[in-house]
Amino acid sequence: MTEPEDPEVVAMRERAERVMARRAKERSEASEDTSEKPKKKKGRQWYHWVFDTALFLLAAYLIKTRFFDKQPEPPAPAPAASSAASAAP
Repeated sequence: MTEPEDPEVVAMRERAERVMARRAKERSEASEDTSEKPKKKKGRQWYHWVFDTALFLLAAYLIKTRFFDKQPEPPAPAPAASSAASAAP
């Protein structure tokens, strides 16, 4: 023989079934609504990637030309030693 169920358990089960039925109904209504509207594309478009790549290449070029392609400065000429200073006393 099965034991009679606790009334609280029965009430909780019924409440859960009502909630699940309501959510299923909301999902079905939502899917019907979205089928009529055109779907919006998600994510980035191809031109976003092109623009980002162009900006990156421009920044890399400017950094390279400003900092890494500098011509080394020629060494400063040594001051000409005067003949008087080089003569020993």
